[in-house]
Amino acid sequence: MASKFSMVGGSGLFGAEDHLEAQDRMGAAMEQLKIREEHEKQQRQVAQIEEQKQLLATLDAQETKFINETVKPEHYENEQLQKKNEEDDDDFEDDFEEDAEFLRLRELRLKQLQEQYRVKQENLAKGHGDYREITQDEFLKEVTSSVRVVVHFYHRDFERCKVIDMHLSKIAKRHIECKFLKLDAEKAPFFVNKLVVRVLPTIIYFKEGIASDDRIIGFEELTQGVGVGKEDEFPTVNLARRLAKIGAIDGAGDELESLNYEAKKSSIQVGYHTEYDSDE
Repeated sequence: MASKFSMVGGSGLFGAEDHLEAQDRMGAAMEQLKIREEHEKQQRQVAQIEEQKQLLATLDAQETKFINETVKPEHYENEQLQKKNEEDDDDFEDDFEEDAEFLRLRELRLKQLQEQYRVKQENLAKGHGDYREITQDEFLKEVTSSVRVVVHFYHRDFERCKVIDMHLSKIAKRHIECKFLKLDAEKAPFFVNKLVVRVLPTIIYFKEGIASDDRIIGFEELTQGVGVGKEDEFPTVNLARRLAKIGAIDGAGDELESLNYEAKKSSIQVGYHTEYDSDE
């Protein structure tokens, strides 16, 4: 019996052109699916990055709030108020002289103070407590001999470097936990190039001899709350809070764990004295 079905061109119901068209359609569909999956993947990545940015912004705001509450203007501007607070603390202790729990806590605090005193004496012996100038030959020894070191790279003719000098001299006396130094950029070309210092003033924090990526360039983040035209008159506490944020100094006696932030780009203005850029 003859078959009910006939063969077209001897190759089945569909011709070669039909097969090619079907393959093209399948390939196009697969390509569209691949493009859609890649687009969805990119959208997920963008959403994750945005979520991480929001988390960092929240942590940054919380840390800034804590620093502002613990690093206060009166720490650097009003010595009489500091003395009054110390006297008030003494009066408070007198009221609880006979309390057993208070005596236990005071004994614990006394041990902490003794340890702090020991560390303080060691730091003073290393040059902490003063704001000193060093030379290029002294640089490596100075930044590696203490756990925390702040170095101000300056130019003698830049007025803003002199403003930073004034504030750091105040901060150095209060924060013995960190060593504060200044280095003439013109006389230290090796380390200026090595650390890519391009704008003066620049403040770099070293922890155990390693430079932090988060550096203070010019008056970056120091003039908040200062009127236009009075940027050079920002209060010392603004610089202290910035140093606390990068972990260089403690706030209210408590160690602040700084987050790793990328150094923010500064606006560079060309100086007139040397090839360095001035922040003025």
